[in-house]
Amino acid sequence: MGRRAPHRLAVALLAVALAAAGCGGDDGEAGAAPPSEAFCRAAEAYDTAMTASEKPPVAEQVRLVAAMARTAPVDVRDDARTFLTAMRRVERDPRDPRAVDNPAVQEAVDNVNRRVQKGCPFFEQDGGGI
Repeated sequence: MGRRAPHRLAVALLAVALAAAGCGGDDGEAGAAPPSEAFCRAAEAYDTAMTASEKPPVAEQVRLVAAMARTAPVDVRDDARTFLTAMRRVERDPRDPRAVDNPAVQEAVDNVNRRVQKGCPFFEQDGGGI
């Protein structure tokens, strides 16, 4: 059970973002350039991993989020980095209050999710999202 706890907490950290897919208003990204193909591929890889029947370990989730942060469009780059920092904190300490149940982290995750929804073709085709 102890080995699975970080996994569950990381998934809990993202639960609201996954539930919020499709929700939310315009954050001003309407005039933003389309996200890069690399960002969309990274987001799709994350989405595929997180919607699988068995979620990846936190270390793999960190690797996937890092790929999104490296390729994030300018308008959500800081949000993607906040998401990555939170995941790294969860990896080190699954109960780190700076990462778990932190409204600022949740807002960052939501912003990245909305950017994926509003610009990545896989979301438009499959209804996916991070």
